[in-house]
Amino acid sequence: MITWLHGAFGVGRSSVAAELARRRPDLVPYDPELVGHVLLDVAEDELRRRIVDDAAETGAREWRLDRVAAYARARSSLVPLADLVVDTTALPVAQVADRVLTAVGEHPASGRGGVP
Repeated sequence: MITWLHGAFGVGRSSVAAELARRRPDLVPYDPELVGHVLLDVAEDELRRRIVDDAAETGAREWRLDRVAAYARARSSLVPLADLVVDTTALPVAQVADRVLTAVGEHPASGRGGVP
């Protein structure tokens, strides 16, 4: 579960997060300002092929296919907002993960979450 602490600057979000982590070592606080936006992009025909071939999510196939056009329309707005865009069209999962990890490793806040 992710718990997001909201409030005005100076209200004590960081202090409360530190206290929660002190009391519950299994909780991991991080600063959401360090979170990067990674867009995993894919050509539309390849996206459709992946959805059709996905044996794990067969019940959601039609729902997912119905939303491909919406992604295509939104793509031009999403790309400029992303800190990292990885075109996954011709890449195996391991190479996509390598690219994300490389970007995270180069970020000054690596280890705390975030992508440049």
